[in-house]
Amino acid sequence: MDKESPDKGIREWQKEFVKAVNRRFPKQFTKEQRVLSAFRQLSDVSSKMQFGGDVEHRIAAVLVDLFLLAEDYQMDLDGELKNVLAWFNNNQSQFTDLEKNTPQA
Repeated sequence: MDKESPDKGIREWQKEFVKAVNRRFPKQFTKEQRVLSAFRQLSDVSSKMQFGGDVEHRIAAVLVDLFLLAEDYQMDLDGELKNVLAWFNNNQSQFTDLEKNTPQA
């Protein structure tokens, strides 16, 4: 597969980012530091949304932190994403009972 191909799977992107980050920043983050980094990136997304800026770049940076965290946990991200998608595609609304019990104004 071509390195610049947009048709890469999540796992291919994850592997490339892990290599690139390890080259750029040889000191490894702990899992806790990686989670904090993702929170900081999310904060940056919020700030860019409020005050203007490159939101797309900040969202992509959050994804990189999540790829690295998934790698730390040796996750099968492709498989987990399929499971999560299957859960979302379940036709049953998760709010049906809540909606029935919510008082109407």
